[in-house]
Amino acid sequence: MIIELMSDKKNRPVAFVSLDDKEYHIPLKHIVAIHMFNQILRSLDTGIDIKFESYKQYEQLLNDVSEAVQKKKATAS
Repeated sequence: MIIELMSDKKNRPVAFVSLDDKEYHIPLKHIVAIHMFNQILRSLDTGIDIKFESYKQYEQLLNDVSEAVQKKKATAS
């Protein structure tokens, strides 16, 4: 699983998720969408404190979660 913060063509924030050869783009423009996505991130049980402070901070958070999920998957194999 790869999770990144990107911008769409209109420069709006979007979470890009790549999972099992499928790609998902999740718009994160509104706080409700961010809150829902945070719930998904928490369900991954990475031990990382999931919170939104700014898009810059959130970009790093998504990178950290992506790395943690990849390490978790590697150790489970």
